Amino acid sequence: MSVAIALLFEADVAVAQGDPRGDWGAPLPDEEEAIARASASRRHEFMAGRALARTAMRELGLAPAAVPAGVDRAPAWPAGMTGSISHCTDWCVAAIARTADGYLSVGLDIEPALPLDAELVEEICTPEERAWLAAQPAAGRGLLARAVFSAKECAYKCQYPLSGKLFGFDAMSVRLDPAAATFVARFEANAGPFSRGAQLAGRMAIGRDHIVTAMTLKHGGRHGAAGRAAQHA
Repeated sequence: MSVAIALLFEADVAVAQGDPRGDWGAPLPDEEEAIARASASRRHEFMAGRALARTAMRELGLAPAAVPAGVDRAPAWPAGMTGSISHCTDWCVAAIARTADGYLSVGLDIEPALPLDAELVEEICTPEERAWLAAQPAAGRGLLARAVFSAKECAYKCQYPLSGKLFGFDAMSVRLDPAAATFVARFEANAGPFSRGAQLAGRMAIGRDHIVTAMTLKHGGRHGAAGRAAQHA
């Protein structure tokens, strides 16, 4: 792994990571239903995420617990914690925070450090994002397009526990700052407590093998190293 993921979060967020292709054991009873009819690869990914989540729980002094999938397939975090899980073919990461430390939600996304397929750019990127990409050196545009996708996935995961709203890629725009290793995601429509124009800030890393984006939201608009709610109603 070429990215120090823990450095993208505040110090009181626990991060655990590993290769999902390994042996991660069996699901806990409350988790089994989510993968009862899943393929072997999906079971490996699911179990890697849950096992790593429990490793992160231990690091925070929390009792390891089941993380079932909700009806929306999002992780249903036990009381007292919030978190995010992401994986690609060769890596899986879980980030967990205590709600007692003020955390409302955590966003995390990991992608392979490969250019985004050209035919997906128009589907995923807004006209403004495509204009920004067009102004970047040609050799790096595909990788930056993948980073835009990752940032949107990260911000979506972070807002979802608060808004409960499903939306498409055009409902949120992203402004990357590769030099500062940061990004800002802007709501282009109202979503629960987030009004149109609200902004969420996060960190990003583009490594040799992976792109990682990270974000947290805290009570009262407080924020640490990784994220903030700029206009959180």
